[in-house]
Amino acid sequence: MRTDDTHSPAAPAGRPRLPGPVAAAPPRTAVTADTDAVVDAHLARLDAATRRAFVADLWAVRGFETTVDDDVVVARRRAESLVLYPVPPRRLGHRRRVPRPAPEVDVVVAFDEPPAWATAANDVRVLDATGLREMLRYALDSADAESLYRRYLGGSPETLPRPLSLRARDRVDAIHGVEESIGVTTVAALLAVVVLVFAVNGALVAADGSDPLVGAASLSEPTDDRGPVTPEPTATPSTSATADTDDPDVGSLATVPGLGPDGVTNLTALAVAHDRELGVNYTLWTDRYRPQNGVPDAPRTQRDTDIAVAGDRYLVEETFETGDDRRLTRIVYFDGTDWYVDDRTTAAASVRWINGSKGDVAPDPHRLRRTLVTRYLATPTTDVTERIEVGRETRYRLEGTGTPPAFQAEVYNYSVVAFVGEHGLVHEATVEFTVVTVEGSYRFRFEWTYGQFDATTVAEPAWLHLARPPSDSSGGGSAANATVTTTARA
Repeated sequence: MRTDDTHSPAAPAGRPRLPGPVAAAPPRTAVTADTDAVVDAHLARLDAATRRAFVADLWAVRGFETTVDDDVVVARRRAESLVLYPVPPRRLGHRRRVPRPAPEVDVVVAFDEPPAWATAANDVRVLDATGLREMLRYALDSADAESLYRRYLGGSPETLPRPLSLRARDRVDAIHGVEESIGVTTVAALLAVVVLVFAVNGALVAADGSDPLVGAASLSEPTDDRGPVTPEPTATPSTSATADTDDPDVGSLATVPGLGPDGVTNLTALAVAHDRELGVNYTLWTDRYRPQNGVPDAPRTQRDTDIAVAGDRYLVEETFETGDDRRLTRIVYFDGTDWYVDDRTTAAASVRWINGSKGDVAPDPHRLRRTLVTRYLATPTTDVTERIEVGRETRYRLEGTGTPPAFQAEVYNYSVVAFVGEHGLVHEATVEFTVVTVEGSYRFRFEWTYGQFDATTVAEPAWLHLARPPSDSSGGGSAANATVTTTARA
């Protein structure tokens, strides 16, 4: 048995050291069932190494000396010794058999559903997600619990962002409520004009459409609000795979270019198929979560970018959220030739025209059509873990692990989960990794979802006339020679 590290508390060798405990913690507020669901979702997303570190630190703050030995954690306190087994992720959601570790186990810590062998054993205690939450809430000092929440989940329970799966469920429930009151036809009309999603540092990628989303500076303080988000409904897993099977029944995947039962066989072919299947009218929603300015102990931020695409034209809305403060920061309209930008990150708000032949504005959804696939799914290891039925369409759950070639050396514990349609469209994906900085390390999460196919419309912003380029007839400069025109917004 290999001893990786001893926790008092600390982090196991082989992964970046996580930031130490925070100082004083504020009194914990009342926790609702909804908050519990958010905490459960964040706990279930932890990778295997982070789960072991979390369990080691959890028992360490309870007075145990803990050691990570291969797949288990050994906790000792005076004459007491416990072998704890943090159950690894079920292939990111797939119900395949979880093997029993070699050493005799006293406690199985299940972050989601416990394995069958653990529930059937009389000599093994099972601690599920509810038990973990109860331990954090009642068995620990408030400051210790707050430190663990911040270190491993990114914030206290009431400040954690709602994962995409829960938000999608909320939107579907809300839409169903509207259907009952105003009818399906009206709902369809409402959805057709929704323009949405989440911002990535003022852009999904750099101006060349390729730079990774690591270490970039934060946007300035934003100044406005935006409306609700309506992503595509979350897929419902099929029942083709059960806890008694070792491999999912995913089929041949013969209709999916570049994808086979064992994962990605040709990433370029998959990206080309994704590009083709998108069509010309769609909406792209993206979410990006990290501490503000990339400082590990800073407040958790959410940057959203919503891109509505109609042919060559598109409209981008970017928002920034910290705590209860959610503000609109930038609107970008592209008319097929030039860009028009309404920047709301400064006190002196202005609108700008940018000549398409001389300038460039990110994010560009036309570039992202293939880049999102080729950049974020280029992991050394991939696997198709589940077949899913969504309406009349079959989709496949794709898991990738390992850092893609385009990312910086400071990125660790990279994982991606994507849902791929039967003809290659990557409907949605969630990327997570650890970033190491001089101040410490933090978890970064990036999500994207495509939807509203053939139902997205794009209208010119009301302020567009303020950003129109000057013309010779108006006495201004020549539009052919101008690159940027800035005008105070009314």
